[in-house]
Amino acid sequence: MTLGRPDASGRVFFGRPGPPSSVSMSVVGERLHRMEIVHVNPPSLHTNPAFSQGVLVKGDHDILYVGGQNGTDSTGAMVPGGVAAQSAQAVRNVLAVLAEAGVDQSAVVRLSIAIVAGESLETAYAGVVPVWGAHPTAIVGAFVAGLARPDALIEVEAVAAVPRR
Repeated sequence: MTLGRPDASGRVFFGRPGPPSSVSMSVVGERLHRMEIVHVNPPSLHTNPAFSQGVLVKGDHDILYVGGQNGTDSTGAMVPGGVAAQSAQAVRNVLAVLAEAGVDQSAVVRLSIAIVAGESLETAYAGVVPVWGAHPTAIVGAFVAGLARPDALIEVEAVAAVPRR
């Protein structure tokens, strides 16, 4: 797509997204929409130049996309204790990104959970419940052959609706 030219859906984009924040404009129908992309990287989580922990889309409605979280501590080390401990830490990491954007788990509209095949879903869930609490949301779960980190047993992503301030 060329900047300033319509794409296949008829939208026109101006600007280039990129860390730590960028502003784009799109035209849908006759209405001009302003959109800002903000990369969310809480100080309590490790940083990596290849990805952001979350991405907040600010516009008419703000949407936060929380990148896949493993059971890592603030240094990036995997927590010991198996799938229950990793699940609890992965959810704590999701909560840290949500808090950095000014919301909690009640704002989450969707969770995606990938768990390594052979691990117990029930054990993973038992690790999550005390941390996440009673906040039902849409959920996608999948057993996978492996994750990007060979020592990771679970990965949790989230999408949250962030109220305008």
